[in-house]
Amino acid sequence: MTNTSPRFNLGFATASVSATFSSPQQVVQLADGGILVAGLADDGTGYRFCVAKFTAEGVLDTSFAATGITTVPALGGGEAYDLVIDASGNIIVAGLSDGGGSFALVRLLPSGEADTSFGVGGVVIDMPTTDMNLGRTALLDDVGNNVLVGTGGPVTDTDFMLRRYDSSGNLDTTFGTGGLVRTEITGAGQPDTAQHAVMLADGKIVVVGSTFNG
Repeated sequence: MTNTSPRFNLGFATASVSATFSSPQQVVQLADGGILVAGLADDGTGYRFCVAKFTAEGVLDTSFAATGITTVPALGGGEAYDLVIDASGNIIVAGLSDGGGSFALVRLLPSGEADTSFGVGGVVIDMPTTDMNLGRTALLDDVGNNVLVGTGGPVTDTDFMLRRYDSSGNLDTTFGTGGLVRTEITGAGQPDTAQHAVMLADGKIVVVGSTFNG
């Protein structure tokens, strides 16, 4: 991506995020017409969570993080796959940290700065299992809890994983067993991978993904 002055009047918008590699994963439109894009970017030392904000006209919004783009170095290596906006306009970004070793949640203020009242310096890093942990989807319930949906376990025997955190980023141990809901679909020795989830009006969570049985 090379054009730092994108315009939707051309039918598309681009922005220079990384000199080497970047990959957008999720997009959300804000109430004011602005557009947030979350993904990952290589800053020269590894992948980082990256969020960019565009105006409704497709121009990088420099009121957001000074340049319109922010990365989150506090995660170490990180890849963002989803984002949601809470009732206060804060931005919750979900993904993985440490090359797939941990679930990761980041909360940014509407200005693009880290919300230091959440987790540690705006970041929650969590290991539901001692193996691979890949966060994929962020959900918010009606009281402001954060549910992170993903996959965890040994590479050849992964399961659907759900973790719930309160509005300050603390693990909610009343959810599932000690804060974890782990679902094995096809049995031991087969990988099950959660790809996306939605929260229904009654609070139930529907998770979709894939399995391998062979």
